[in-house]
Amino acid sequence: MNRTRIGWILFAVWVGVTLILAFYRMACMPDPGREAAEELAQSRATSEPVLLGLIPGTAGTAATQEQTEPSLVAVVWDDRGESGESKLSRSRARNVSRLLGRAGVPVSVFPVSALEKALSGPCRVAHLVLLHSLANSDLELLTEFSTTGGQLIVHGSRSVPLMRFFGLRPLQDDYTAARRGQVWEGYPLAGISEELSGIPDRLYNPAPMVLELEPASEAVRTLTRWEDSKGEKGPGALFVAPRGYWLSRVLYDDDTLGTRECFLTVLTAARTPAVWEECADALRARAWHRLGAKDIREAEQRMLRLAPENRRAAVRDGFQALRKQEEAWHQAKRGNHMRKAATLARKLLRDAERVYATAVFSGRQGLPTFAVWARADLAVQTPGGWPSIAEGLAKAGVTDLMLRAGSPARADTPLPSVTRSSALRRHGDPFPDAIRACHAHGIRVHAWFPVLEFHDATPLRRKLYEKAGRLLTDGNGKTMAWLNPAHPDNVKELTELVRYLAAKTDVDGINFDFLRYPEQPIQGEKNPEVLTALLRSLTAAANGKRVSAAVYGSYPRCIERVGQDWQVWLDEGLLQQALPMNYAADVPTLRWIMKQQTRNRGRLISGIGLISNEALMDAVGLIDQLLEVGRQGYGGAALYYCDASFFEEYLPVLER
Repeated sequence: MNRTRIGWILFAVWVGVTLILAFYRMACMPDPGREAAEELAQSRATSEPVLLGLIPGTAGTAATQEQTEPSLVAVVWDDRGESGESKLSRSRARNVSRLLGRAGVPVSVFPVSALEKALSGPCRVAHLVLLHSLANSDLELLTEFSTTGGQLIVHGSRSVPLMRFFGLRPLQDDYTAARRGQVWEGYPLAGISEELSGIPDRLYNPAPMVLELEPASEAVRTLTRWEDSKGEKGPGALFVAPRGYWLSRVLYDDDTLGTRECFLTVLTAARTPAVWEECADALRARAWHRLGAKDIREAEQRMLRLAPENRRAAVRDGFQALRKQEEAWHQAKRGNHMRKAATLARKLLRDAERVYATAVFSGRQGLPTFAVWARADLAVQTPGGWPSIAEGLAKAGVTDLMLRAGSPARADTPLPSVTRSSALRRHGDPFPDAIRACHAHGIRVHAWFPVLEFHDATPLRRKLYEKAGRLLTDGNGKTMAWLNPAHPDNVKELTELVRYLAAKTDVDGINFDFLRYPEQPIQGEKNPEVLTALLRSLTAAANGKRVSAAVYGSYPRCIERVGQDWQVWLDEGLLQQALPMNYAADVPTLRWIMKQQTRNRGRLISGIGLISNEALMDAVGLIDQLLEVGRQGYGGAALYYCDASFFEEYLPVLER
């Protein structure tokens, strides 16, 4: 073998080794999206969100999960009940922890199976959320916690032993409905207790039925009672006892974020003043963290660098006001007025968010479409009704309102052969007033229609559909509250409902939701062609109205996961726009989701989870995500969702 041949062989070996090493490095190269997701997951194990965001050092609003170490306040959920009840308990506990976290309260979340750890160490207040299956050992732990000064706040428990422990007794075995078929609207709170001064005047929390309780001893008092829409009093809603407070029903997301946050924070701090001090310090620090800085001086320098020349004077004026507020905060702290300091810190944070918006945000960022989803009862909880709502949406630059029309199970606007929702029965059809008010401001209104959702069906109707084979069944053969998209009777009924919405209302479009299979295993195949065929029928029934759909963001994984091949829907022209639900707690995670959506971006309206399971977003997080959507070339953004909180929390930073 000559030297030339040996040289070529050695060269070939070297090239081969080099290529192997290169491919190995590529395979092991970190994925920035994955790293962001991992960093987000790590941040969820802390009480303070990770510093992520558009600007280096700004914080994303991470979703709260179970914590590994106790803190001043524990939120406990029931992991021992049936799967549905445990899931609801965990979801509501997570909601409580997120609301308290917004207020700066240091919170940890534990299942009841870890109750001993939850109540240990620094814990002085425990929220027990939908705990129905308590053991004797749990009651012993709660007794020890209470005797050492710990306070309990119980949310909607059906546990009779826990009621007795608290000093309450049930008046019946199950829930009671309001008289004459009405719904309990909520309950008044103004002036109910000196201990709870500063609490909201009223809580809006519609309940078709509640558990009726009464004090079993003189040490327990009924602070307020449920009221119906006419102001008629009902069962006790909030009780006070030496051990703490008892809510007869868990809070849902009906009232504003600010009202629910204030209500829970005041309850939590009523007998534990240390909560106010923690809030005061955390909120003041968060104000500068959200601007990517450690203090006000660094925050001002950063915002002035980011702001265009024509906005720097406004930014300087904003910081001049912020300095006065921070000095007032210091004075309250020096005077040991911790609740006042917490209130000042909350305002400081809100105003810092507005300065951030002044520096970096130019109203809607040139996005052609800016949409919001909203429930049908939005006007019920918003002062001024639809005229005020439409005016506020216009100020924010909103172009499209997706207003819930109900579902095949429960109608929020009159739909033929569909049971009317309690909101529709109590307050009437919202669509005529909403359309009139929105059109006056050039805002399009779409009927938001969850196509296959059947969760709210009456027991009789569900039984009839189940008997007719019109519902899907899960992997164990159990009937699901989900219409079978392949059943011809369902296709016919859904088509007629869409035809009615298009012909009998003045909506500009139809926005389909739940046009998918459930995520969990089902009996049979999740056939994307079945959903596409159904959409063809629905689009034809829309009779020329704009058609869009909320879809899963992970494409093409969503085809196998839920049967949604929404790129085909766009390619066939079955949709004018698709709204991928890109709900994320921070910008890096949003960017990672968007990387999976490579086609038709001009026809994609990126969903942003303003108030969602993935995030409870603050104003800075909203601005950062809107900026990112615009930078990625999308046709617009859609916020999930708009409630009364939108106008107090987000409108001040959006309007220009």
